[in-house]
Amino acid sequence: APPLTAPRPGEVYASPPPTAAQRDQAAIVAACRQQAERTILERDRGQILREEEQAARVGASTSLADSRFTSDRLGRLFARDRLVEDCVDANRPLPPRR
Repeated sequence: APPLTAPRPGEVYASPPPTAAQRDQAAIVAACRQQAERTILERDRGQILREEEQAARVGASTSLADSRFTSDRLGRLFARDRLVEDCVDANRPLPPRR
């Protein structure tokens, strides 16, 4: 790779195009993220509906139920990110055999 140099005044830095491996990895991550989103939405559909209903009825407040819903939401984000990591790891290209 050529060394990085700062653009001269008036020039705009143009990054090199991504390699085939980088494009493949980005496609794997995008597919894994979609799959994880679907999994989380299907698994927690009832809880998500309850949270949305509560938010529509009460609005933004600071009740104990809101903090529970917030922690549930954060838990879903954590679970989603974990599913994405596991999927990406499972789809990592194997090193070539000797």
